[in-house]
Amino acid sequence: DFGDYDYILNRLEKELNMEFNTHKQKLLKLMHSYVSNKNSLDDENSLTLYGTGSYHVIWEEMCSKVFSNKLEDELEELVKNCEDYNSNSLEKLIAECEKYDAGSIKDLIKKPIWKSNDGFCKKSKKTFIPDIVTCYDGDFIILDAKYYNLTFEKDQKLEGQPGIESISKQYFYELVYKSFINDMGFGVKNAFLFPTYNKEIVNKGYVELEMLSGLDLDLQKIQIIMLPANEIHEKYLEGNEIKISKLKLNLYTDIECD
Repeated sequence: DFGDYDYILNRLEKELNMEFNTHKQKLLKLMHSYVSNKNSLDDENSLTLYGTGSYHVIWEEMCSKVFSNKLEDELEELVKNCEDYNSNSLEKLIAECEKYDAGSIKDLIKKPIWKSNDGFCKKSKKTFIPDIVTCYDGDFIILDAKYYNLTFEKDQKLEGQPGIESISKQYFYELVYKSFINDMGFGVKNAFLFPTYNKEIVNKGYVELEMLSGLDLDLQKIQIIMLPANEIHEKYLEGNEIKISKLKLNLYTDIECD
């Protein structure tokens, strides 16, 4: 109704040159921006792409749902849902849960406490929280979803790998949960989850901190699991899960390097 886009934009620019009210200047600039973009969006030959710079958060959420994250579960519920426990030992294990001052699996990781020489204490509001904790076939499984483009091939440079802080945290989580794991009689598995274009789940090996091997801590090596991203997307959108047994967490335990 106001004419073609070029005419409207020209009128807005002229009005902007004569307007000194700040609010009206902002309004005119917004109108100019709207009309400019509408002109380009109405072009049948244009291609507009939308996305997010924080897709790692989405990847974490998808892996959490697809692999049935138990992080918020009550301790007793986690034990009850483990498939390898029989009813004879279940009551004893539930009783063991009661000694922990924690409502959920997440609560087992305590917050830092700052203590003063004057005799008062302050507790921090935050602490470490793993991405995914789940349980399958008697194993307590700690997973970290990494939206990284990992290059890990024999004749190529190692690139896109998690930093030392990510590796250290995965070891830390196992250490924190170790008492609970031992009391429940769980095994333990630890892994990074990377997206790929592959059509199946692949275990590429593991990463370890050799400096910890001499401390007799009996910590698991962190498995490197490559996930078919398309399947993860589909399962998440369908509201379905992938059996944790498919993660192939048992393939590699000790590899000799060339």
